[in-house]
Amino acid sequence: MKPILVIRHAEPTDCSWNVGTHWVDCALTERGRRQADCLAERLAKDLSGVPCRIISSDLRRARQTAEPTAQALGLEIVTTPELREYHNGYNDRSEEEIRRFVEEETQPTRDLRAHPQAETAQEFYGRISGCMERLLNDGDERQTLVFAHFGAISSILAWWLQLERDEKFNTRISFDVTLASLQVLKMRFGKRSLERVNDTSHLYAAG
Repeated sequence: MKPILVIRHAEPTDCSWNVGTHWVDCALTERGRRQADCLAERLAKDLSGVPCRIISSDLRRARQTAEPTAQALGLEIVTTPELREYHNGYNDRSEEEIRRFVEEETQPTRDLRAHPQAETAQEFYGRISGCMERLLNDGDERQTLVFAHFGAISSILAWWLQLERDEKFNTRISFDVTLASLQVLKMRFGKRSLERVNDTSHLYAAG
């Protein structure tokens, strides 16, 4: 199996909102576009001549992060809503409307919905892990680049490591997954391995 590269989107325009805006379809900031360019420059070097495919969340901040890499590698971007962030029920609302709900419980548990339109934690994990299982087993021999979101990537890492969950469907391990960071999943000696987590060396190299 070729490694799977999992990338968090770059800085979005909603990053200053101190509320959950997971399905709000925001674009990248100018800084975010520079981050995406740095990522693309690195991946163009690392993956030169390697057959690849790009799978991205269909939300703009993920797709726009993937675009410079796709251009550098001469690839198309396949988007899917399955890789979206956790659905907390507040999508398609203005910032003012969202702020009216910030006092409500927003942490998903296994079977409890944080909002009437939200996913449960189990539904969210099932959506993400189901998408990754299909990508892993669809017979495509190309190296896969996945562009997604913080919570989605945390679920991908938990899926890859097959982490156990408690009665609230939480794991005992968490991951730092910062903006425009790179995670590398690979098989090593027949076991699932994390080669890299939260790698942002391409951003540091660019200052």
